[in-house]
Amino acid sequence: MNDSPNFIDLQQTCDLKELKSSYRALEQQNQKLREQANMMEKFLVKISHAMNTPLNSILGFSFVLQDGGFGKLNEKLFEPINLIHNSSKRLQSLVTQLLTVSQQMQHSVKEEVVQLTPLLQELFSGYTKKLSTKQLQGVISVQEDLVVKSDVELLLQIFSNLLDNAIKFTNTGRVEFIANAIGEYGVAVSVKDTGPGIPKKHQEKIYECFEQGVDYESKIYNEGAGMGLALVKSGVEQLNGLIRLDSVPGVGSCFTVVLPTNKRIPPDELLIQWETMQDKSTQVINATNMEASPEIHLKTKQLPSGLPEARAAERSEKQNPVILIVDDNKANRMIAKRFLPEDYQVLEAESGRQCLNILTSHTVNLVLLELRIPDISGFDVLKYIQAHPEIDYPPILVISALIESNTISQVLHLGAVDYLKKPFNHAELQARVNTHLHFAERERHLEHKVREHTASLRDAKQRLEGTFQQLLQSEKMASIGQLSAGIAHEINNPVGFICSNLSTLDEYMESILELLGYYARLEELCNEEKNNQLQVLLEKIKIMKEKVDLDFILDDIPELMVDSREGTKRVKTIVKGMKAFAHADEGEIAENDINEAIELTLKVVWNELKYNADVHISLGRLPKVMCNISQLNQVFTNLLVNAAQALDEHGEITIQTQHQGDEVVVEIADTGKGIEAENIKRLFDPFFTTKTVGQGTGLGLYLSYEIIQNHKGSIEVQSEPNKGTKFTIRLPVS
Repeated sequence: MNDSPNFIDLQQTCDLKELKSSYRALEQQNQKLREQANMMEKFLVKISHAMNTPLNSILGFSFVLQDGGFGKLNEKLFEPINLIHNSSKRLQSLVTQLLTVSQQMQHSVKEEVVQLTPLLQELFSGYTKKLSTKQLQGVISVQEDLVVKSDVELLLQIFSNLLDNAIKFTNTGRVEFIANAIGEYGVAVSVKDTGPGIPKKHQEKIYECFEQGVDYESKIYNEGAGMGLALVKSGVEQLNGLIRLDSVPGVGSCFTVVLPTNKRIPPDELLIQWETMQDKSTQVINATNMEASPEIHLKTKQLPSGLPEARAAERSEKQNPVILIVDDNKANRMIAKRFLPEDYQVLEAESGRQCLNILTSHTVNLVLLELRIPDISGFDVLKYIQAHPEIDYPPILVISALIESNTISQVLHLGAVDYLKKPFNHAELQARVNTHLHFAERERHLEHKVREHTASLRDAKQRLEGTFQQLLQSEKMASIGQLSAGIAHEINNPVGFICSNLSTLDEYMESILELLGYYARLEELCNEEKNNQLQVLLEKIKIMKEKVDLDFILDDIPELMVDSREGTKRVKTIVKGMKAFAHADEGEIAENDINEAIELTLKVVWNELKYNADVHISLGRLPKVMCNISQLNQVFTNLLVNAAQALDEHGEITIQTQHQGDEVVVEIADTGKGIEAENIKRLFDPFFTTKTVGQGTGLGLYLSYEIIQNHKGSIEVQSEPNKGTKFTIRLPVS
């Protein structure tokens, strides 16, 4: 019965459920492990910052003391200060290796074709200074055209650790870097030194974390964290390779990394092939077999401690640079100050607010800014400076122990010109400070050139504006010349009848005076009571009244006076309009009534319109507009005269104004001959005209367009041949 199909299916179902349950449990465990790994990475990043901040002070001060920055060092203090410096370097190495462990744990191998020969040569050349400092000989022998398919980052990490260890533990002799091909299947890279060697009992644990492979009881070589070789072995295994150690205490050590170039060959077989290629006498280093290798002696070049002489001479002619150091740690500020040239003027701030206050009250050429400062953080200082581009702030060089890539990118995005990690090298700090001071000086020079160019452009603009005003005045004078005959006629009419009335009034006055004389004589005779003479005088008065038609004179005088006053008013209005039209004060901006300006312009140009145009006016209720009314009168004059000239024999001109939103709209339309489509786009070009020679300058519409543009308004034209043209002007109220 147990072998029945139903029982087998039931058993398979139970096994499947159990498998799924186990899979889910495994997934949950994996997720927890991933979360823990992520937390560990964050912890390592945080702890590195916390350790690097005091490290920067310790390393910097110990270096300055050893270098004589605070005066000649007492011999009794030299040894403890040297111990402080070495202990700090050890702690720094520990922090670096902690971060490396975190990065390597999450590193995924990226296979790519690597030209190994130039990679190793460039890597070894970077150790010239360390070799020179310890007076060690550097020897490199790398076979040409070595190529592997591997991960560049891991390769550099592996061989950097091996070279660091070799130089660190070697006090005399040499460090040798050798690379050769293993047939067509792999390469072998060896790092040899003449250091103390590693005792046999420690060689078995050499690749374990926190093991250094030295005699701990001696306390001689306990620098470092003991994780470098563990990282090397882990990296080599990630690349599917092997690492081999040959070491003799008191003679030296040789680490050989074997890497496959063909995955079909196991690393163990590659190692056997490499061993057969080696002479047994060269597997352990001694003084004689070191001489057998071809040598390339690498020399170090001392970095300059300050500026080149030419730059120093140039700087001496100018004001010394002012550097602002912003850090809440006094030791860090002192170290940075000691690292800068003595002729630099250094200001200090321990908070973000102090930093901004100093930048407001002092001229500063460069700021060295720590991000984690009280009051206002370095991030906020950068944000504040970025939010005020109108203020000429100096360049910002951030110096911080924060090493996350997103932090660096954020700082650069906020406007910092550079980012220097703590603890920093004094030569690197000097180089970057000098570089950015040089860039800032070049930028100031360019800004000076830009200001000069801007001033030149401003002068050119003023000259152009002067030319524009001259053109505008010339066009006014041309318009006045064009309108002068009609204006003279308009003035002559009222002046003519005023003169005629005054002549008639003069005759009336003679008659009235004669008549009044008779009345005076009559009054005398009445007083003398001479009746005969009185009767004769009364007869003369009667004849005189009939002769001069006194009743007509008395009726006509008031009418003559009214006509004279009207004529005088018309002359006054025309003269006022001409004065407003030709006024030369082009810079006067004030509140003006557009309707009043149009009515005044109509009086000036009326003689051009009245004979061949019926003018229809519809003026809406308008607010006052901030404008130069003299210039707008010029625009209205140009458009009205053009409209009159566009009428062949007789037509209509319509003027409308209205208030739309925050604009005043003026429309001037005619029923004239219109404008061809190809000419409309050129209508506002200077010196373009469709009139016959002698009728226009070609500047009227160009100047009108410029005037409306200067008033932040717009002018549009709609036209159809043989039907008419309409100009629409829009002016902002304010």
